[in-house]
Amino acid sequence: MKSVLKIITGILIIVEAVVAIFGFFGTLAQGFMAALISLAISIALLAPLVAIWLLLSEVEALEVKVNYLENEHRRKDILETPPVPNEIPTAQKGRTAITSWTCAKCGTVNKANTSNCENCGSAY
Repeated sequence: MKSVLKIITGILIIVEAVVAIFGFFGTLAQGFMAALISLAISIALLAPLVAIWLLLSEVEALEVKVNYLENEHRRKDILETPPVPNEIPTAQKGRTAITSWTCAKCGTVNKANTSNCENCGSAY
């Protein structure tokens, strides 16, 4: 979504720059001072568009950093808590099977709405 906004803002910047140039040369016949005032107004209108375009670039860069930090945090959590061999994992709170399911540890087919294996106790 932000990249679409950045493209639209870029197009508006180009259109506004073209309007500023044509406005300058169009009012040049009225006088040099009028042309300068027209150019100054166009630049004043162009400044917020450029600021929005730059801020959208920074938002995209910050999103990349946030995603990297979240993934790094998850990776560190995984590395800090290595799995213990031969340990039966406990079921996640409130997580139950919707349909019948086969236990990955012992191969028992279990009923729907269960969270642990009926044979070995492994989590769903």
